[in-house]
Amino acid sequence: MPVIRRRELPSSQYSQNALTSLLPVLERVYRARGIESLEEIDLQLGHLLPYHNMRDIDAAVEALLPVVCQHKRLLVVGDFDADGACSTAVVIRALRLMGASNIEYLVPNRFDFGYGLSPPLV
Repeated sequence: MPVIRRRELPSSQYSQNALTSLLPVLERVYRARGIESLEEIDLQLGHLLPYHNMRDIDAAVEALLPVVCQHKRLLVVGDFDADGACSTAVVIRALRLMGASNIEYLVPNRFDFGYGLSPPLV
């Protein structure tokens, strides 16, 4: 029978009240990941990194803009795990909000195409 061992978390580096308003299990998970304040888990858009700090963002916009404006076909290749499915849906929704209308998605079978955007899939 496997034994579950509880790892002790260093308490000295965390302020006393930083995460105590959360459920105990969430507090423990966040503390185990080095989260020290509620601000670090704030999911509001204002806390996202500025888009202009993304590498090659200008090239991406330059490639995507004419496709969206001319209503050309777009294919979003996703993944079937939790974050892949969510990000595929978010990308499709964002592109539609930007005016794209001819969008499809593909969630490839990893047994046929492997993991990620593989050459056989392309």
